Amino acid sequence: MKVKRGFKMKMEIHSRLIRICTLLLAAVCLTAGIPDAAAQDASTIVYVDALFCRVHAADCPDLVLKEQKSTMTLGEADQLGYRIGESGQSGRTDCCLQGYTRQYPLAEIGDNDMGVAADQGGNYKYHVHGCHRFTPVREDLRKTKAEALLLPGAYVCEHCIERGPGIAQMTQEEWDKLPSSAPWIQPAGWSPSSLSPTAYPPQEEIDILLSYESHGDNIGIQDRAFINPVATVDNWMIMRYFFPVTKWRDLYQAYRCTGDEGLIEKLRASARHYNTLSTTYLSAAQYKARDPEGMAYMYSMAASAKITLQLARKYPAQVTAGEITEAEDFLMTIISVLQPICEDNSNLDPTMGIPQPLADDFRTR
Repeated sequence: MKVKRGFKMKMEIHSRLIRICTLLLAAVCLTAGIPDAAAQDASTIVYVDALFCRVHAADCPDLVLKEQKSTMTLGEADQLGYRIGESGQSGRTDCCLQGYTRQYPLAEIGDNDMGVAADQGGNYKYHVHGCHRFTPVREDLRKTKAEALLLPGAYVCEHCIERGPGIAQMTQEEWDKLPSSAPWIQPAGWSPSSLSPTAYPPQEEIDILLSYESHGDNIGIQDRAFINPVATVDNWMIMRYFFPVTKWRDLYQAYRCTGDEGLIEKLRASARHYNTLSTTYLSAAQYKARDPEGMAYMYSMAASAKITLQLARKYPAQVTAGEITEAEDFLMTIISVLQPICEDNSNLDPTMGIPQPLADDFRTR
């Protein structure tokens, strides 16, 4: 009997502690302004991503272009199977609405959902539009999931399964602008050879280099353009820009080696694209540039502006006033994006002199 009474007393103490903890958590949530589960009822208005089937709270820090996105109630999103409060490339981050318990199952990619079937060496891999795990090329097949799964060795991208259905679609015009996967064919009888470090290579070798650099993806635009421009920005938000994108680096180095006008113009074409994105969607650009993998999207703007202004100082007759103005515009755009991120005077890293979180991110990467 003593054992039973002791056990019962312990259970009552545990029960009281649980009630106290629940009350404390509720008080903390109210004090911090964090909505509890009851506050996130089915009538709560949420904002719909334009790229994938997922929704965010009105105050979600990962929600961009809020004013341009459609809305629905949380209950409607739940019933449709939309991902609730998920962000990131594969939707693995819980960014908002964490107190809500869904009542309906998550939607899966439908058989009639249009996507892309990419040849993986004889086996076809189906992706929804906007998948971050591959960059489509013109030779890929635009298929529904059902059509794609009839192809040899077909399977669905595991990241797309995790992320769920997509919403965005591309026009045929934009699809035709994608790079080609056709390999560069070297001239008959030519093979790579060492070049002299003290003598300029013969023009034939330079022409071969220019042919190689002009093949395939000419200007290195990484993101895709969708019918809904907000989906284009959503796609841009999940793109990772390493240091830097290979095509931008190759164009810059090839121009420095050859001085070919066609190469600098290709770099400028990329810069114009990202300048337009930055100025049209400045708040999204500033969000994008919060970490090094994001801010590197401005590389082609910085590189082409540097070349143009150096040419203007050394060979002023070779540079037009319009080219100088454009280069200055690129630089002013970069400043407008980075200023609120890199010039905060609080919590500075003592060595780098930039905000501590950004310095920590640089060191980690």
